[in-house]
Amino acid sequence: MAVNLNTTPHMHRRSVLKTLGATLVSPSIVKASTPLSTKPNFVFISIDDLNDWVSPLSSSEGVGSGYPGVITPNLQYMADVGVNCKAAYAPVPACSPSRTSTLLGISPDKTGVYFNGQEWSKNAVPGAQSIFSHFRENQFKTYGLGKLFHRSTALQEKEFDCFHKVSNVSCAKNALKYDYARRDNHGMPKAAKLEFGVQSGNCHWSNKLDELNAIQAVKVIDEQFSGGGCFLGLGLIAPHAPFAAMPDIYKKYLAKNIGQPPGFFPNSEGISGNLRDLRDLSDYAKNQGVKREFLRELDDAAYIQLVISYLSTITYADSVIGLVMDKLRSLNILEQTYIVVWSDHGMHMAEKLSFSKFTLWERSLRVPLLFSGPGIRPSEILSPVSLTDIYPTLCDLAKIDTPHWCTGTSLANSIIGGDKPEKTHAVSIYGRGASNVPDDQRLSRRIATEQWNYIHHPDGSKELYDRLSDPHEWYNLYKNKGDNADIEYIIASLDSQLPQLSECHEPVW
Repeated sequence: MAVNLNTTPHMHRRSVLKTLGATLVSPSIVKASTPLSTKPNFVFISIDDLNDWVSPLSSSEGVGSGYPGVITPNLQYMADVGVNCKAAYAPVPACSPSRTSTLLGISPDKTGVYFNGQEWSKNAVPGAQSIFSHFRENQFKTYGLGKLFHRSTALQEKEFDCFHKVSNVSCAKNALKYDYARRDNHGMPKAAKLEFGVQSGNCHWSNKLDELNAIQAVKVIDEQFSGGGCFLGLGLIAPHAPFAAMPDIYKKYLAKNIGQPPGFFPNSEGISGNLRDLRDLSDYAKNQGVKREFLRELDDAAYIQLVISYLSTITYADSVIGLVMDKLRSLNILEQTYIVVWSDHGMHMAEKLSFSKFTLWERSLRVPLLFSGPGIRPSEILSPVSLTDIYPTLCDLAKIDTPHWCTGTSLANSIIGGDKPEKTHAVSIYGRGASNVPDDQRLSRRIATEQWNYIHHPDGSKELYDRLSDPHEWYNLYKNKGDNADIEYIIASLDSQLPQLSECHEPVW
């Protein structure tokens, strides 16, 4: 299936379904001052493993985070007509716990869900309901498609009036050019494997699932949204590995002369240059995440193919979102539909020699978070916010009560009225999930404020970065603080805003 990367705002529906075109919508369609005659609709789109390599979070000069030149016209449209949270952070850099916290509106220190092996339904908060169940109880019709929760598929279906399951996917899990765990016989565990490359033909099972779910989402919108009061959750797999690039998109990036990401340590010649970025870290900090050390052996040409493959899957995900946007436009119901797009966490592409999520560094935690809809005017939120803020925000936009268990902070006054968020920091937690690790040595905690990124590891080691002058976290100010009283004061202040280890709920299994 070919992907059309043109940004033409008007494309016939049949053409969109045929090409998965990345369509754009005229900003004039969204009328902020128009009162709603019916209950609003909500479109809630989650994306898997998408870091900040999207155009709304990227700088054209290559300074700062993001990836200049990435092709994401639909996400850019949302940023242009809605609210772009430029410092949004995942509560946990792993799928299951991040989605648990986001979909319950509860920080991980309260849920007790920190690792992928844990079930969201076994969280430590009695009576907590997902955002889908809560909207359903408040007389919204709820529809679910794709990957929303990470685990417990059967329980997931019970959260909705209708959960659509895709069957008979006609694409095989065809092998990609690069499959380093298998090809080089490293004997790596499944979690360490990483496949990437151009998919054979125009069909790969993971992309096909997103396509079919998007087509079903379009059908739900077409048949159910006209009367208002619908809540549609759509979970995309892309750009999660395997990074199966569609040929047409891959060619677009080849023409851009893609190079190493902005987050590489200065003056790095290849991947190995990032070794210098670990010079001021403790052993505990260096061992965050699934390292995939064998990928450090990639030559420059193969590494660029990895980057292009990941960028291509990002663009593919954006084009799927374009299907939904185009349908809302064609029905002229954007003005009564709130849309939120978010990613569960980020992904390293060799920054700090990491090829995974599972770290508390910026590349694993900074994610897109975009809102558009009635009453929302174009703006940016520069203060750090958390994905746990989505739940109470949507409750306020729907004019329904926010559940008592939510620890997130509503952003409604910011995205509607332009007020500065009440809370100007975001906390994230991760650590070691092995059963033999004592609880008091398990969790690292991180806080992002308007100026600082600070990580406190359970072994007592710390990391402090000035996010204004050092957005890639190259220089750990704590390591070289000496007797600097200012640094000590800053760290004491940041520590006081972190949940203490004794206050963090033990992992629930």
